[in-house]
Amino acid sequence: MEKWGYEVVVARALIGCCSAPVMEHGVNAYIKPKNSRIDALIQISCVAGMKNANYFNPGLRVVQAADPVGVEALLPHGEYYSDHGDNLVAYGLCYNCEHCVLSFTTGICPYAECPSKSLYGFCDHPPKAGSRKCTRDPGRECVWKVIEERGGDLEGLKELKFIHDDDGYERIPLISREPSADFKLKTVGFLGARAVVPFAETVHFIR
Repeated sequence: MEKWGYEVVVARALIGCCSAPVMEHGVNAYIKPKNSRIDALIQISCVAGMKNANYFNPGLRVVQAADPVGVEALLPHGEYYSDHGDNLVAYGLCYNCEHCVLSFTTGICPYAECPSKSLYGFCDHPPKAGSRKCTRDPGRECVWKVIEERGGDLEGLKELKFIHDDDGYERIPLISREPSADFKLKTVGFLGARAVVPFAETVHFIR
């Protein structure tokens, strides 16, 4: 962020946010008690990390700083995730469209969930007043109704659409890529990634 010219006043990193127990603990222990002094929760993570951040509701804006990768849903259903509307966050997939709007839609991907693939707001045939049904597929709820009720930033999406549609708009330049780590570091990183999540979940269940 600082290399891109932004001022970072205070930062705390939550490592392993794609793990439900890690994110749940981080939100409850570090974020909610101090959220009046925090501007936003900035995510640089896979899709699961972004979904967890929204699902456990930190009470402040969740910003995905980069287009996420990964298509995974959050599991298991019976352990952490309910089915009272938030299942669109927990079980929606990511198609890596490279125009991510999750920061504005409370973690729900409209590209995946909307039959019209409407990315920036209601389609041309929104539900009638008092209805929640999708006009393209009456067997499901309108995903934009759900996003609206969850506090999605529909006005911000209008501005984002303008930016995405502007071919002359210059995005923040990419930071130069660092050389790849040597074999030892890669091995340690691989083993660490395989150990952190199971260990965190074990600690959570024991606690």
